[in-house]
Amino acid sequence: MILKFFTIIFKKITHKLKIKPYDPLPYLKNPYLLTYTEFLFYKSLSSNINNNIHICPKVGIKEFIYISKSLNFSDHQRHFNRISKKHVDFLLCDKYSMKPLCGIELDDYTHKRKKTIERDLLIENIYKSANFPLVRIKVSNHYPKHTFDCLSPFIKMTTDVIPSVAYKEGL
Repeated sequence: MILKFFTIIFKKITHKLKIKPYDPLPYLKNPYLLTYTEFLFYKSLSSNINNNIHICPKVGIKEFIYISKSLNFSDHQRHFNRISKKHVDFLLCDKYSMKPLCGIELDDYTHKRKKTIERDLLIENIYKSANFPLVRIKVSNHYPKHTFDCLSPFIKMTTDVIPSVAYKEGL
């Protein structure tokens, strides 16, 4: 009886979504999470940063920046839509509390295009509004140690306390 009920529900849902249970879906796995350029940067960053930092690649901005609850629904949705499909190349977090410390954007030749410049300006304004640091680093084939000096003010904000304490106390 229960199985019959779920079968009927499943058929109704798949019919509404116009998905036939036997139709193959068009999704494929990307071979790599990062592009080659991003991977080179990640390897260099991870070897030049202290062990209290966790490097999170390709994090959606909506995961660490939120919209004020004081807005009405329409304005809230409008602002949410501006960040809902955008990500930061790398997010540095405190390893023990996972507190976001700063975002890193890699700038390649595409950041000279008019549309990308407009997007970058919007992103910078969003970060400023949230009082959250964003560091832009020019793409390169090699990242000498001094490349990461610009991150030092944010990396020093990490904690050396026990992980569960850091999270509970919001450190």
